[in-house]
Amino acid sequence: MQVRPYSAQAEGAVLEFARSVSAEDRNFLKEDAADPGVLHAWSNPSSVQRFLAWSDDKVDGYVALHPLRGWCDHVAEMRVLVASEARGHGIGQLLVHQAIAAAVQSGIAKVVTEVIAEHDQTVGMLQANGFVPEALLVDHVRDRTGHLRDLLVMTCRTDEMVDQLTVVGFEEALDLGV
Repeated sequence: MQVRPYSAQAEGAVLEFARSVSAEDRNFLKEDAADPGVLHAWSNPSSVQRFLAWSDDKVDGYVALHPLRGWCDHVAEMRVLVASEARGHGIGQLLVHQAIAAAVQSGIAKVVTEVIAEHDQTVGMLQANGFVPEALLVDHVRDRTGHLRDLLVMTCRTDEMVDQLTVVGFEEALDLGV
C-alpha cells in the first residue's frame, strides 16, 4: 500500500475507483469523482491537497484537505473515502495520517470532517486517530433516496495529533519534521 499525491496521470484509476463506490457512499460525496470534468479540475493548481491510497495499479482510497478562508484560515476540511472492499485494513487510518501531516506542514491548526452519525465504523476510526465529535446536526443531510440523516462534525487539533503520533513513533513515516 502506498499513499501518493493526486496527479493528472491518476485520472483513469480514480475514475474507476469513483465508479466502483457504492450508491450508499456516493450519497454523501461533495464532489462527483466519477465525472471526468471534476477530475480534470483537480489537476489545476489550488490549495486543496489530495492523496490516493494505491494497491498495485488500483486506487483503494482517497483523502482531500480543503483549507478554509478568511476567519477560518487556520482550519481545513478533510474528506476521506475508502473502497468498501478495502475497509478494515488500515487504509483510512493511513489516509487520515497523511491528511494530518499535510495540515501540519501547511500550518493548519484544526482539521474538521463530516460523517453520517450512524456510520459507526468510520466514527470509530476517526476517534481512534485523534478526532472528537464537536457537533451533531440532526436531519441535516438528505440522501439520494430522500431519507434525512444526522451529520456528525468531528475535529482534530493538529498540535495534539502530532504529539500523539510522536509518542507512538509515526513522526518519521509522516515526515512531520519533529
